[in-house]
This record gives sequence, C-alpha cells and structure tokens, in this order.
Amino acid sequence: MINEFATGNARLAAVRSRDRKADGQFVYGVLTTGIYCQPSCASRPARAENLRFFDAPASAEKAGYRACKRCRPDQQGSMAAGLVNAASAIADDLAAWPALATMAKSLQCSTAKLNSAFKEVTGLSYAAYVRGHKASTLRAHLGDGERATHAVYSAGYGSVSRVYEKSDALLGMSPARYAAQGDTETLRFAITQSALGPTLIAWTAAGLACVLFDNEPSNLQNALKVRFAKAELILADPAETAFVDAVLAKIDDPGAAFDLPLDIRGTAFQTRVWTALQTIPAGATATYQDIANRIGKPASVRAVANACGANRLAVVIPCHRVVRSDGGLGGYAFGEARKTALLERERDH
Repeated sequence: MINEFATGNARLAAVRSRDRKADGQFVYGVLTTGIYCQPSCASRPARAENLRFFDAPASAEKAGYRACKRCRPDQQGSMAAGLVNAASAIADDLAAWPALATMAKSLQCSTAKLNSAFKEVTGLSYAAYVRGHKASTLRAHLGDGERATHAVYSAGYGSVSRVYEKSDALLGMSPARYAAQGDTETLRFAITQSALGPTLIAWTAAGLACVLFDNEPSNLQNALKVRFAKAELILADPAETAFVDAVLAKIDDPGAAFDLPLDIRGTAFQTRVWTALQTIPAGATATYQDIANRIGKPASVRAVANACGANRLAVVIPCHRVVRSDGGLGGYAFGEARKTALLERERDH
C-alpha cells in the first residue's frame, strides 16, 4: 500500500496543516531548536529548511533531537498510539467506526499495522474494540431514555434486526427492555487486598469494568453500586481469579501488559483520552495539557481532567500519571496519598 506521507513534500504539507492522520507515520525535528514533534503538534511551525523528518522517535533521538514537551512524541508506544488516536479522530468526524479495511485506507496503512496498533494500545483487536465501543454507546443511549430503534442507529449499528439477534450478548436482554429498565446488567466482583489497600475488581461478560480502592473494605461495594446503579452485583466465586490476578499483577508490576479485555464505557472523547493515558509509560507523567494536545484538542484541558475523573479502571487505565502543569499532583478519585504512592512505586520500579 502506498504511504501517503512517504515523501518530504507530503510530510511538510502534513506538518503545515497539523494533520492528525499523520501522527504515527513520522515525526519531525527542528534544526534550530533540537526538538522533535508529532505532525499535529500545536507548536509554532518552523521554516521548511529547518525541518528534518524521521520515521520514528528513536531515529530522531539517535540524530540528537529531544522530544517536544507539548506533544510528547516519545510517549507514543512504537507509534501505535498515533494510529489509534488518528483512527478515533476519523470516527469522531464520521460519527461512526468504519470497517477495518476502510479505516486503514483512510490512514494510508495496512490492515495488519492498524490491527496491531489497537492490540498494542488497547489490548483488543480493532474489531473487538469497535464492538465494545458500539455496545457501550448503545447502553449509554438506552440509559438516557432514547427509543430503542433510535439508540441502535445512534450507536453506529446499521441494522436493528441484527442488534436484536445479538441482544443477549450485548445487553443481556432486548434493547426495548433494557431501555425500560435502564442499566440493568450483571457485574461479578471480588474484594481483595493489594499493595494499595482494599481493592474491588469487577467485570462483565465483555471484560474488566471497574477497579476501585478504599481504606475501608465495607465502602467498596457501595462505591460500585454508585457507579453501576441498576446493575445486578454478584460476589464472584473464589475460583474466578483471572481478572483479579491480572489486576493485582498490574499493580505489582506497573510496566506489565494487561492482556485481558476491557469493558470500556464512555463518550468518544473520553475514550480518546483514556487511550492516550495508556501511552504514558510507567514511571513517567504527563500534564492535562499534554493529553489535550496529544488528542488534537489543545483547548480541552478541563474536559480531559473530567475524563480522567470518570475513569472506572484505576491503574489499568493510568489516570494517576496525569498531573498539573504547575507540578501539582492534581485530583485523584482515591486520594492524593494513593496517587503519590502509585507514582513513587512506579518510579522505584
């Protein structure tokens, strides 16, 4: 497949237009500053004669350039996150997620490369990620009281009948019944002890749905009820250890990959923020402004902070690695002391 950004002229045009589709395809260095950036970086553009193009951050650093602190191209995880973020931007513009081949064509990359990027960043294949995104969007629309037929199309499904055929897997009941009952579903959960204190881990048939911490174990189930008000909560059998073991391993080894599926629920904007959070390496931090820049929304700092606060998958989606631009810790749902402990553990690790 022809790479749209293979030539110097195409790359220059992408930098000039701050084309988010080019993120993940290359980075550029500025000769006069010694800094390299992503194509969509909001920094003031340099003269063309001062630009140098590189296929990857490692190549730029080998040539002596330093990563831009605004767009943080060094935290893009083998450039995979750039592709995922660009795909999310296209899905936002289309208000739908196209098929893998169509999305890959829009990004001028192979289907294998795009699928690999999604697995690296989200832990899911492109198809699995899109299925989960559609299902969570459908639940959100039905929970907001939309009529079932309208909610199905709003979530990006092309056929009402197909959704009804698969409704047991998607919702546990028909869309009409789900709309009438709200967020009725089943969550299995376990309460255990981790290095961060009493910990609740909950999951659905779709994947890991919630990770919570509290100093008092008795508060955890109530906190889960608040987040999933109309769900049926079932205490998991002690033999159901897969999600529990995976979360505890992630807490003990922050740099380890999380290989189980995630039941991610949020708006398209929140999902883009959470995807960007997963590219911050263990032991590093990013500011709310960094994340806003990285998703191509530099004016959305407050919305980024709100998305971090709405994250239900503590540690697995590392919102604790986001701090204020003035060096302050910023907020954290489980307290500043636990956020400090998390960051210190990761730096030591």
